[in-house]
Parts: sequence; C-alpha cells; structure tokens
Amino acid sequence: MSDLSIQRWSAVWRIPTNLGHVLLKQTTTARAVEGSVHAFCADAAPEYVDQPLAYDPATARILFTDGGLTMAGGDWLAVPTPKAIASMVTDYPLCQAEVRHPE
Repeated sequence: MSDLSIQRWSAVWRIPTNLGHVLLKQTTTARAVEGSVHAFCADAAPEYVDQPLAYDPATARILFTDGGLTMAGGDWLAVPTPKAIASMVTDYPLCQAEVRHPE
C-alpha cells in the first residue's frame, strides 16, 4: 500500500492496482453507515458523487476509485484558483438539491 491518512474517525489507504489507484477507507463502527449514505448520494446525484466500488457495513470499510487530489490534502489549498472555488461553491448546493429531490 502506498499513501496513508489517519484521523480519529477513519484511516484511508491509497492502493495501486492494475486498473489504477483505489482508496480503502476504514471508518469507526459508529460511522459504519457512511458507505450506504455515500451510495445513496451517488444514486441520487451521479454527476456529483461517484458510486463506491464496494462497502461493508459489518467492517465499516468502503472502497472508492481514486478521484485525485482533495481540497484537504492536495495542491488545491496551496493555490486556490477562483475557478476551483467557484466550481465548489456552485456544485455543492446543486448536489444537495439532487440528493433531496432526485428526479
């Protein structure tokens, strides 16, 4: 396994595979529902949220495709561009609206 991020609420490993990198997230048992919530949001708003590759509520593990840099850990914070900020600020409420009222 290559990269690792550990927080009090989860640990995330970035794992190379023959099809590209994936992320394996281990949450706490109190947050075991996160995988099903993520899958629900992906069903309701697929243009904003990727479907998890797999999740297991019994072990509180979720497998995702690697979407690249994150706002919290990538270069985005080092040099936030107006375009990146505008995209985030406009997409977030649109995603919320889709999840609340899917067509």
